Amino acid sequence: MRSEQGDKIRLQHILDAIEEIQKYLVAVELPLFLENSMMRFACIKQMEIIGEASNHLSTELKSFSMVGVFTDHRLFCFLPLFLQVYILRI
Repeated sequence: MRSEQGDKIRLQHILDAIEEIQKYLVAVELPLFLENSMMRFACIKQMEIIGEASNHLSTELKSFSMVGVFTDHRLFCFLPLFLQVYILRI
């Protein structure tokens, strides 16, 4: 059984990875990104971290309804904020 403390740590890993990707991509145009293999692979690594952390979240957290976050692209930008609020709640 996965604990809420484990969820908190994994959610923090997800937030950290999102922030890393954002730092990598500040003021980077698509052509530069596509030409720079180190930047691409750094982003891919952070996405792997997000995926791995997501796979290990508890069933209770995974069952939490976030349909609006994923079905409405305008709400997707609030996902990091949601994660921060959830982490503070634990």
